[in-house]
Amino acid sequence: LSAIALGCAPLIATQVYAQGVSVTTMLAIRFSIPALAFWAIVAARRAPLPDRTTIVRGLLQGALFYATQALLFFTAIERVDASVATVLFYLYPALVFVVAVPLGRDRFSRLRFAAVPVSIVGVALVAAGAGIGSVDVLGAAMAAGSALAYVGFTLHGDAVAQRADPFVLVALLATGAVGTFVGFGLATGELHGPIPTAGWLWIVAVGCTTIVAYFAFFKAIRSAGPSLASILAMLEPVFVLGVAGLLLGERLAPVQLVGAVLVVASVLAVNAVELKRAT
Repeated sequence: LSAIALGCAPLIATQVYAQGVSVTTMLAIRFSIPALAFWAIVAARRAPLPDRTTIVRGLLQGALFYATQALLFFTAIERVDASVATVLFYLYPALVFVVAVPLGRDRFSRLRFAAVPVSIVGVALVAAGAGIGSVDVLGAAMAAGSALAYVGFTLHGDAVAQRADPFVLVALLATGAVGTFVGFGLATGELHGPIPTAGWLWIVAVGCTTIVAYFAFFKAIRSAGPSLASILAMLEPVFVLGVAGLLLGERLAPVQLVGAVLVVASVLAVNAVELKRAT
C-alpha cells in the first residue's frame, strides 16, 4: 500500500500541472497536509517529543534534503514522463551504498557492489532511449539530482530516526519542507493562485498519498520488519511504470524497458542483503 501511494504522487502531480498550478505551490500545500495530519496523530498518541537538537535536525532535514529532493523530482516531471523520472530517481539506493561504505555507515557486500554498475547502466539506457520521444536533458538531470538529494536525506536521517518517534519524525520533516517551499515561493514569485477547484482536489489527493504512504510503511515495519517493508516499498517504480502506461499513455521503448528492469533489479539486490541479515 505504501508503494502504491508513493507511486500515485507523480502521476497525480501531472494532473495538478494541467490545472495551471506551479510546482512550488503544489508542494507547499502538499506537505502542509501531512504536516497537520501527523502532528494531529502525535497529539492523539501523546508521543514524546525528542530533545531540542533532534527537533532542529529533523526540521533542517526536511527543509534542506527532503524539500530539495521533492522540488527536483516534481520539477523533472514537468519536463519528462513520470515513468522516466521515477526510474532515474531509483538510482539512489546504489548511490547510498557508494557513499555510506567509505564513511563507515554501512558494510561492504559483493552483491551490493555489483548492483552499482547495473543500476548505472540501467539509468543510462532509460535516459538514452527514444521510444517515448527525446528525453529532456535538464529534466533527466533533475530526476537524477533528486536521487542525490535523497542520498543526503537518507544518511543525515539515520541519527534523527533513532532519536524520534516515527510519526514525530514525519511531522518534523513535512513542517521543515513547508517552510522551504513557502519561503522559496515568496522569494521567486512561484507561490500564487487562485487555484481552480479541480486543482485543489488533485493537490489534496497528492497530500493524502503522502499520509497513506508513511502510515502504511510504519505499519508494515511493525508487522513485517523494516527490511522486508523496505523491499516491498521498492515496488513503487514498477507500479508507476504500469499505471503511467495504462492511464497516461506513457510508453518505454524496449531499450528503456531493459534499463528499468536493471534499475529495479539493482534496487532489490541492494535491499536483499538487509533482508538476509534480518532473517
